[in-house]
Amino acid sequence: MKELLPDALQRKTEVTKEITGEKLVITTYHSSKGLEARVTFLTEVDGFEYEQNDVQQRKLLYVGMTRASERLYIHTTGAGGYGDRLREVQPTYA
Repeated sequence: MKELLPDALQRKTEVTKEITGEKLVITTYHSSKGLEARVTFLTEVDGFEYEQNDVQQRKLLYVGMTRASERLYIHTTGAGGYGDRLREVQPTYA
């Protein structure tokens, strides 16, 4: 993901399991447990398939959603899964 960013933003980005300083941190859902950031972006939310009894998927998405202390952004293409479910409970804001 870091390689997809413009060069200037790549220099301000770390791929790590720790929140350090004012850099943009890229981490996995699993590695983010216990971390907190002012702003959090969740990506690939459509990859979480919505299954009523899939507790692991719900827990992992919960971990990602609760990392933000001030603002949470969720990226979804609307291709199904939890993206659709989240859109039902929270309207899209620009």
